[in-house]
Amino acid sequence: MNRRWLILGALAVVAAIVVAVWLLFFGGDTPPPVSTEAGLEQLQEDLASEQVDQDPAPAAVDDDADSESEPDVGLDPEADSAGADLPSPQVAAGGGA
Repeated sequence: MNRRWLILGALAVVAAIVVAVWLLFFGGDTPPPVSTEAGLEQLQEDLASEQVDQDPAPAAVDDDADSESEPDVGLDPEADSAGADLPSPQVAAGGGA
């Protein structure tokens, strides 16, 4: 009868070790199931917060008209596009490709 208790005790210890190893490596830390609705809601919240965080006002143009430095070039969009239809000087002079 003593031998029977010894075998049962050893099996109990082995079973306890197996359960402990199982719980340590295979149980407990599982992430929650994936939900596409929750992911879509989180994405929409992230996009909305990015739009709020962005600076809605455009950057101010530094106008140095009063200073004696070089004048601002290229700030007038009409002046930039006025000569766009003119041929290049090389073509106009007859030195075409």
